Amino acid sequence: MIAASFILTACIREEAPNAEADILSCTFQEDVLAYPVNVDLPYDYTLEAYPIYIAVREGVDLTHLAPRFTLTEGASIEPLSGSIQNLSEPVRYTVTSEDGNWQRVYSVQAYVETLRPIPSKYSFETVNSDAGYDVFTDTDSDGSLTWASGNAGFKMSAGSAGRDAYPTSQADGGVEGKCVKLTTCSTGSLGSLVGMPIAAGNIFFGQFNVRDAMSNPLGATQFGVKCNRKPIKLCGYYKYVPGAQMQEGNTMVDGTDEMDIYAIFYENTDQEGNTVMLDGNIANDDFAHPQMVALARIPDHGSREEWTYFELPFDYARYGKSVDEMKLRTGGYNISVVMSSSIGGASFRGAVGSTLYVDELELVFE
Repeated sequence: MIAASFILTACIREEAPNAEADILSCTFQEDVLAYPVNVDLPYDYTLEAYPIYIAVREGVDLTHLAPRFTLTEGASIEPLSGSIQNLSEPVRYTVTSEDGNWQRVYSVQAYVETLRPIPSKYSFETVNSDAGYDVFTDTDSDGSLTWASGNAGFKMSAGSAGRDAYPTSQADGGVEGKCVKLTTCSTGSLGSLVGMPIAAGNIFFGQFNVRDAMSNPLGATQFGVKCNRKPIKLCGYYKYVPGAQMQEGNTMVDGTDEMDIYAIFYENTDQEGNTVMLDGNIANDDFAHPQMVALARIPDHGSREEWTYFELPFDYARYGKSVDEMKLRTGGYNISVVMSSSIGGASFRGAVGSTLYVDELELVFE
């Protein structure tokens, strides 16, 4: 036993130091956040750093904030976690791995979350591909919005794949100009090994937390941006071709794949005043949630080989709630439009090659 204890101690002593240098989370001791902080945004070549944007509530002093960071085991950070900083301008934080051989630079900036109008129309003509995959931004006379997708998660298995090989990409041949193309893709041997063999093409209002993609794929897709207008209907065009072979996890099954298009409108704080962000679980829960106010969902999820127009009314009667005008004006509601090439993709049920094209979306408000 004594000999074994010496051997065990030696093994622990000889364990290699951690070579990772990541920020895992960002929190504050005070209740200052308007939204949870996403620490997994892709590298910004303009900033020469990984960006972290912190949305705080109105009235918070941006020049006197003390972010607290959770780091990978053994890593250190400079400036120190919990130190007071002026985050009205970008502050560069350097994380150094436990073994001292690796560093990662973050650019951290805070802003006061205000009601920024979102567009009414979405044409998918503008993309940024600096991260190696397409990130869509739509702007019209009403406002601007950057779409989220699961592309950042797929990158872990994509290797050096080109942007066209990602589940969410821009394509030619839209109703007018370009369009968005959503394709269910294989995640290769790595994905199969961990029971996540496919990645459905998806795009939505909100944010994708890549760090949760492996452990909590449904929770990684956080749906919603603030909306101060009452939505009436969602319109647009789509076409869809399902893949040849359905699978559920790594098992091939009978059936035909289906796509999904829906929009949710919900209250973004609960009765205790806590911030609420609905996520990919909402569809699996049949859109039942205490915060839900209205749902618009396409009724036909099957194949359409030619561009097909759809017009989806928001169903308010389903939840029996009226819209509070004061809450609407002050940012108390979130909206998200969600689209996927495989209706069961979040649970890794779908067919590789299923492809959904969408173009010329429009949100009609009261």
